[in-house]
Amino acid sequence: MPRPTHRSAGLTLVELLVALVIVALLAALGWRATDAMVQTLEVTGRHHRALQAWQTVVAQWRIDLDAAIWHQGETDALSWRVTPEGVQWIRRAAAPAAGWQVVAWGLTDGGQRWSRWLSPPFIHLEEGRRLWEAAPSRLREEGVRTLSIAQWHVAHWRDGSWLPAAGEAPGEAVQLVLRPAAGDLLQGDVV
Repeated sequence: MPRPTHRSAGLTLVELLVALVIVALLAALGWRATDAMVQTLEVTGRHHRALQAWQTVVAQWRIDLDAAIWHQGETDALSWRVTPEGVQWIRRAAAPAAGWQVVAWGLTDGGQRWSRWLSPPFIHLEEGRRLWEAAPSRLREEGVRTLSIAQWHVAHWRDGSWLPAAGEAPGEAVQLVLRPAAGDLLQGDVV
């Protein structure tokens, strides 16, 4: 009569090794997927911050222009100035301050950064003239550095076309064109 075989309820060494190999493969696949997700989140975060910086600059430019005061008469010299390094104008002071402010946008850091400087509020013309003349140097020294750019220009809408900005007060509209620095997320001109 054949002898009955008794099998124990445990795992054999081969079964245990196969199970460990399967767990190790699943862990490796899971690690690669997790690493890919983390890298995607990092890249997406960098792109989001870069786009947010561009949106902030364009929004602040618009706020400054919407608050602009184009002077006529004796204060024409304080109305609008465009130079190869930047542009500046007079704007109403932001609430709750009273008066006006000089706002200057331009190149800093050796022509690599687009920056903004805003003067303290003033109410007297002489103080305004002093701040106006100091604006280019204050922009270079104290301006808020925003974006790395390769080029910029400002144009006015006059007589049905965009014309290069000049010393006179802007026409019906003002267009700022910024070209991102090489290697930036954005390519081409940002208008």
